[in-house]
Amino acid sequence: MSGPKIQIYALTKEARENALAQLRCDRQAIACFRQLEKLKGACLEKRSALEQTLALTELLQKREGIAGTAPEAQQALLDETDGALAGLREMLAGEKPQLQSVYRFSPEELAKKQRYLERLRAAGSRAQAVLRQLEEAEKTDSGTRADIAAAAETGIAREISAAAAESFAGEGEDAFTARREAARGTLRKLLGEEGAGIPAELRQEAAQALEALERIAGLQQLSSFEKITLRRICLEAEKQREAAEQAAAAARERLAQYEALCELAGIEAEKFPAGDVPPERIRQLEERILQQREQAYIADCVDEVARGIIKAEENAVVAK
Repeated sequence: MSGPKIQIYALTKEARENALAQLRCDRQAIACFRQLEKLKGACLEKRSALEQTLALTELLQKREGIAGTAPEAQQALLDETDGALAGLREMLAGEKPQLQSVYRFSPEELAKKQRYLERLRAAGSRAQAVLRQLEEAEKTDSGTRADIAAAAETGIAREISAAAAESFAGEGEDAFTARREAARGTLRKLLGEEGAGIPAELRQEAAQALEALERIAGLQQLSSFEKITLRRICLEAEKQREAAEQAAAAARERLAQYEALCELAGIEAEKFPAGDVPPERIRQLEERILQQREQAYIADCVDEVARGIIKAEENAVVAK
């Protein structure tokens, strides 16, 4: 018999399952590590903007007696951001997930990789949550900065949020005007850039609600509009946004995992429409890499056996 016969061997079912689990851990770890690097940059950028807002708010409050976003809340978010960044730095300072040409198919090796992946995910989840808070704070504070600056220029403390507007307005005609303007602003946001991701049907409802709002002339009628029509549209818009964000996050995760698999397989990543990688393509790559690692492992085992045989023969010759 001549020529290598490695291809006739195969792993046991248990070893193959272990190999697949390790492969998926490696793939997800590489994707998570890359995501942590991006999150770190995003959090640092948003943190800088929030820190500037905090300094501006405190300065103008002292000079003009203007009530902006509570500095305590901003400082608490800064502290939380610093904690999340510390976790990111700790994970990123550690050993970067490495590509392996040969796996050690053991429960202990798999458990080790799973623990590492969980630490990556925990750091990422915390940073994602903080980043969302920073983004929400940025939206609020962009309006806050403009309102505070205008108030500082004119020396008049104006409304800087919907809640403040209502409290300043008081009762009667002024209250009606302020509340209708707040409702109008909410609907216009849904019809503008903020509502770009919601379905056309919901945007049409928002347009119709805006028309109906213009016909409202009494406070009681406005209250009914706020509680029923406006609330329903806002809740549905938020639901649609969350669904769109989840779908986009899933697509980003698939793309990151696909790129990691391409790196593991040593091939160039393909381009997909909107960067949305079909799940089937990921499964195909997993199987391809698993076969590569399986044959590499078998070849390594055969080489080890061959080396043992040669060594035994050499020892036998020496003994003679």
